[in-house]
Amino acid sequence: MAKNLRLLGGGRDDAPDALILDDIHDLASDILHADEDDDDDPDPGPDLRPSQRVARIVLERSGLMHAFRDRIVLGVPGVWLVECGADGWTNTVIRTIGKSLHLSFDHYQWGRGFDLSLLARAADLGRHIIMTRDDDDDPFDDEIRLFALAEFDLRDDRHEDVAQIVSDHFGRQIDWPADLPARRMPYHALDYALVYGADEAAAERLVRVQIAVEERKRAESAIRRVEEQEKEAARNASRRGSGGKVDILRPTSPRVEDLAGYGDAARWAADLVADIAAYRAGEIAWSEVDTGALLVGPPGTGKTLFASALAASCDLPMISSSFAQWAATGASYQSDTIRAMRQTFEAAAANIPLLLFIDEIDSLPRRGVSPRHDDYWRPIVNTALECFDGTLRTEGIVVIAACNDASGLDPALLRSGRLDRRFEIALPDAAALARIFAHHAPDLPSSAIEPVATALAGTASGADVARFAREAKRIARRERRTVSGADILKVALPAETRTRELVLRTAIHEAGHAIALMLSGHVPRALSIVVDSLSAGHVSFDVDSTAGRLADVYRIALPALAGRAAEDVLLGEPTIGAAGDLETASGLVAGLDRGGLGGFLTPAQPDGDRVEARMRRLYAEAVMLVIRNRGAIMELAHLAVERRVLGEAALREFATKRGLA
Repeated sequence: MAKNLRLLGGGRDDAPDALILDDIHDLASDILHADEDDDDDPDPGPDLRPSQRVARIVLERSGLMHAFRDRIVLGVPGVWLVECGADGWTNTVIRTIGKSLHLSFDHYQWGRGFDLSLLARAADLGRHIIMTRDDDDDPFDDEIRLFALAEFDLRDDRHEDVAQIVSDHFGRQIDWPADLPARRMPYHALDYALVYGADEAAAERLVRVQIAVEERKRAESAIRRVEEQEKEAARNASRRGSGGKVDILRPTSPRVEDLAGYGDAARWAADLVADIAAYRAGEIAWSEVDTGALLVGPPGTGKTLFASALAASCDLPMISSSFAQWAATGASYQSDTIRAMRQTFEAAAANIPLLLFIDEIDSLPRRGVSPRHDDYWRPIVNTALECFDGTLRTEGIVVIAACNDASGLDPALLRSGRLDRRFEIALPDAAALARIFAHHAPDLPSSAIEPVATALAGTASGADVARFAREAKRIARRERRTVSGADILKVALPAETRTRELVLRTAIHEAGHAIALMLSGHVPRALSIVVDSLSAGHVSFDVDSTAGRLADVYRIALPALAGRAAEDVLLGEPTIGAAGDLETASGLVAGLDRGGLGGFLTPAQPDGDRVEARMRRLYAEAVMLVIRNRGAIMELAHLAVERRVLGEAALREFATKRGLA
């Protein structure tokens, strides 16, 4: 059995600002949140964090703190309306009030699920009530103003307020930028910046990084909301325009045999095509045909395309539906959804033979999970089960359902006789991606497609490939020429932002892995120095996972160490980026004792000294391997810098040319 291994490259020394922010948040958590363990016993004012000290200045200037103190002396709770402007500032202000005054209160965000019953419940508890509003919220209405003692505007924060706190922190007078008042900063941004900023310039940069990340997140969230609203509007308009009519599709291409990357589902589909042909020829009964299957996989993996291609190969008409379509046929009442669902299944029964495809089947929840909504969902799920039973017993109908996550499906949907065949549709591997690229860009040679397919394997979907191909063709059209491999690389792979020195170091590291593998008889499937979510580069190769001899273990462990050895020999020192490689190698070596290959017949827990001694011996061999093959490693590293990704064909050609394979 072949097993895909991936040797990770150097550390992400050039990590983008978003990753820097994540690191700051993780490392600072214990320091900055140590005083939040007991919200009912807030810390006294002198222990306020920097952001809260800024907030306290603004609160004192606005008069809110004074009004609160007076009300506390009277012993009578009140309702306060506070204009804050932004979420981060709101959180800081609320926390500052509570810590400064040792005050228990209820806080509500205006317009976000608020109703007067919440206010009444807080009043019954005898608590002060703070109602805050951000700039994106609707204005406070007259009704809520009737309950308020006063209204305060805390958007009068000034950069001089921040400058005062930053100056106190660094012990000298600081001029803080006028475009960075506290209200612009995400929650805790100033606190993190002062913990990790060596000086005021570094602190300012860290604040700007966090603001940029927060703005990007808000923009992406807004785009997603708009897209979802547009999709929903389009679905509703489509259903209303058709008057609830169920469309019968007659797909002819692509056929399922033209698709790539579907694994077991493709093999099942081939059998189904043959069985339906045999049924039509009178060779088998319909009861011998598989009539129900579930496709499970992330968005964009081509589940709908697969169903359409299967209908084309089987020469069947097709109905494509989804829970969203059923729910959009009316006012989203339960009865409208059930009526639309029945209409779909009735249309399928009236047009046999036919393939019925139902997307988003995971919108139907498991019965009995949520008592609060079970009375709404149970009749819908029961109707779906009834429809499945009737349809799957009807001769001539094949039902394919699809979802992103099957964990919440009602078990009754998956029992025998319903959706009893389940197939995981994963993101395509390199070979499948190459075929998909070839389909969308047939004029490109395989030598241009292979590096991109190798780099994107397991991370890009068929839909992504279609988009890459469209964008590459658009670039070529603008320049009035045919599309090239460079066009695909430009749109499909992320731009290189690292320094040339760091790129070369990564390439040398990966070349060390690759040359060691070639010398052991394994030409890697790919060498990439493209940054991804796991590493700055990697080498992928296949090994026989059934082999477990001592030599087999060393044949994997030695190449794992060769990347670090290449840095050590050719660049003078290694980096911590090889930590994953060391973990891989030491894990293999430690397993020798447990497997009876460590010099003892009795399986034993690994001994640290023995593991270290074996690792040092292996590393010495890796260093000698690099010294003997330094020319080949440097040549391969420069080739990797030039191309960024080398597929198996390019690596095999290199190995043959250098006499390494």
